[in-house]
Amino acid sequence: MLQPVFCKPIAVLLLTSLMLLPVALSAPAYATEESFPISTVSLGKEGWDNGSPSGVAIDHETNLVYVASRNSDTVTVIDSATNKVVDIITVGPEPWDLAVNSDTHIVYTVNRSPRTVSVIDGTTNEVVAALDYSEYGTRSVQSIAVNTETNRVYVLLNNGPARQALVSVIDGASNEIESTFKVADLKPDYDVLESTRAIAVNSKTNEVYVTRDSGALLVIDGSDNRVVNTVATGRMPNGIGVNEQTDMIYVSNFGSQSISVIDGSTGERVDEMATFLDPQRMEVDEETNTIYVTSYGEGVSVIDGASNKVRNSIKVGEFPEGVAFNPDSGLLYVANAGSNSVSVIELGRLGWQTAFAVGRFSYAEPPKPDQIFKIQYRVINGTAENFRAQMGASANVSSVDGGILEIKYPRNYPYTNSNSDQFEPPVLFINGMEPPQVPTPEITECFFVFSIPFKESIGIELAWAYLLWQEPFHGDEIPDYCITETVVPDVVVKKDGTISPLHQFKAGVKAQDVICGGILEPEEYRLVIHPDGRPYCVTRESATELIQRWGVTIPARPS
Repeated sequence: MLQPVFCKPIAVLLLTSLMLLPVALSAPAYATEESFPISTVSLGKEGWDNGSPSGVAIDHETNLVYVASRNSDTVTVIDSATNKVVDIITVGPEPWDLAVNSDTHIVYTVNRSPRTVSVIDGTTNEVVAALDYSEYGTRSVQSIAVNTETNRVYVLLNNGPARQALVSVIDGASNEIESTFKVADLKPDYDVLESTRAIAVNSKTNEVYVTRDSGALLVIDGSDNRVVNTVATGRMPNGIGVNEQTDMIYVSNFGSQSISVIDGSTGERVDEMATFLDPQRMEVDEETNTIYVTSYGEGVSVIDGASNKVRNSIKVGEFPEGVAFNPDSGLLYVANAGSNSVSVIELGRLGWQTAFAVGRFSYAEPPKPDQIFKIQYRVINGTAENFRAQMGASANVSSVDGGILEIKYPRNYPYTNSNSDQFEPPVLFINGMEPPQVPTPEITECFFVFSIPFKESIGIELAWAYLLWQEPFHGDEIPDYCITETVVPDVVVKKDGTISPLHQFKAGVKAQDVICGGILEPEEYRLVIHPDGRPYCVTRESATELIQRWGVTIPARPS
């Protein structure tokens, strides 16, 4: 079998240094307000008395954005790829809030008068059910949230019988009301009748959160619908943001003009950020640990979740309320109730891009043919050029204020010949220097996810040690559903288990990253690229002749 090309000593040094990346990555520095391009999607005539959009949510699988407008009784559908309105759906009166289950493509809106929940099939944009809550005697249905793991939908019912706050649970499979339970007794305050205003879910911990005007966050165990904790917040909390990766909860407090930060693992408030002018709703970008808060007085505040410091503020339309983030496109959507519009903010994040690499299962027993693997990457707050996925990954990256290169490497890629359960990380080299700390990649069911921070313009190279020192013969076992995300299907394989240069190329592998293989040992081969871009594997003796005859070139290999 062929030895992997990429086995030069400097690559070993490079990989060793990559292992020293920091475990805790600081959030990227945000640029000035002018560096955020903002476009506006008009929903009709301007003014508070027109559409008055209040809620916004995104189906992260279809990239459709749904906007609830309380004064027009509609949900507007925006295509995130073009930011154009593609549909307008009539729902119940006064749709105030909405939520989307991206797994089932079902959209739920709470309609405050006459207290209903509209169920929309996102594949057809048709209302398929309307759940009536008038029998509960509530003043309004206030807010809604979805647990995508359990397919349960939680509806907050405000000021119920005997002044009780209720939560209703909808079975997402049948879209029928499953149960309704009390979360709190409400008593009048001096200035305003006590109320519950916001609800949110942590799908990983199966916890439900409800805010209470007196200044509290109620924590509910989703397994038995029991209130298990009450955490003090600021006054009149009206918005909740949850980072499921860090288990941190953020509460916007309209009455005290602040943001409360709660550690979900301990159930304690750990910070209180002040000086927000009329904060409204919140959105969390979990991968960069960034929190976005809409407020009537400041537009959108950008908070660094690592330091709990405001990094920037972005001016949008009048009276911004609902906010939703699309991590695939790096776009933030803000519903402007006073302007009857949606602001679309480009935050400098690129969507995931895909490079392709040949995986060779050397010495596997029984023998296993080569496969083409999908290596995904993106840059947060910067750019990447010349990304290559041969035997690892390498790129030239650049950022003015500091960025992050993220790489998702398939766990089933043949990266090791170790039988140990202990993960052996790849090695890294940054501009020929060894980083001072060790990285800890996130390990999902399908991928190793690397987050590499950088500043200015540098070269980054990442590779697996066994690809440099020995022939690997396996990757990790992964669920079947991961295969479509990690492997290119239906690639033609030769009888000896290898993939021809042309079929590697057709499957997406860059010409310069094609691996030569066959009967001869790899050192007897030379990869050449024809002027038309097609790769060929030829013997070293014939390479010189082909350079003269065809004008082929010999690509540079990663050092």
